[in-house]
Amino acid sequence: MADINKSSQDNIGGFNRVRFIDINNIIKINDAINHSIDINDIIIFSNEFFPNDWNVFYGSTDTIQLEITTIETGAGKHYEISLRLRYPKDQASITNIFLDMANHAYLILVTNNQGETRLLGDKSSPMRMNFQILSPKDISGYNGYQVEFFGKFTYPPYSVNE
Repeated sequence: MADINKSSQDNIGGFNRVRFIDINNIIKINDAINHSIDINDIIIFSNEFFPNDWNVFYGSTDTIQLEITTIETGAGKHYEISLRLRYPKDQASITNIFLDMANHAYLILVTNNQGETRLLGDKSSPMRMNFQILSPKDISGYNGYQVEFFGKFTYPPYSVNE
């Protein structure tokens, strides 16, 4: 065991970047070392006709929230992971994209305001996605989408070196 002392660094909350990629575009993920992985250890299928890379997912300011819950079971610890964010403005084109996305599975990279990046999901246990359309009765209410990426895992998210 080690001491857990007060951090000498700033402790800025929140997230500033969410990226995702369809699990079908992942060839393999090399083994993590000390629960950390290099971004280049995630091998992505691409060629000149099918260029794939991480897609950016915009979230309204201060709405990106990551929750990692540890659950003790008879089989050991499990981790329930949920990444929620809001996307502004209800639009038919975005609804169609989200309907399609809800039928796929993903790896997620989420970067907090301190520059720490985590990998959510893996090839055998990817993250899933669902969404709600938010149409408030009040003019001042939030018009747009509540999006959630979620999954259950036998390990917590890996740290990612970029």
